[in-house]
Amino acid sequence: MRAYVYDTARQIDLAASGNRLDSDGVKLFSTTIAKNIADRAIQVLGGYGYVGEYVVERLWRDAKLLEIGGGTLEGHQKNITRDLKTDHEAIER
Repeated sequence: MRAYVYDTARQIDLAASGNRLDSDGVKLFSTTIAKNIADRAIQVLGGYGYVGEYVVERLWRDAKLLEIGGGTLEGHQKNITRDLKTDHEAIER
């Protein structure tokens, strides 16, 4: 996940448009994995995972917020699908 984020950040040209496919892909992949990891950590700790004294509780809240903040995962999936379709149509021409 970290390598994907860093590689995408390195390749993105902020002065140009058309970076949405990679940036949406990073968010979709990373937030899904982060939420999965946080869910498993909560499961391991049981009831203590929900207590504010443990870092896992904050990480779980942060991971859940990442799913919502910056656009929903479904929105990013639609953007990726639309961009891939556009790229495919351009290649066929």
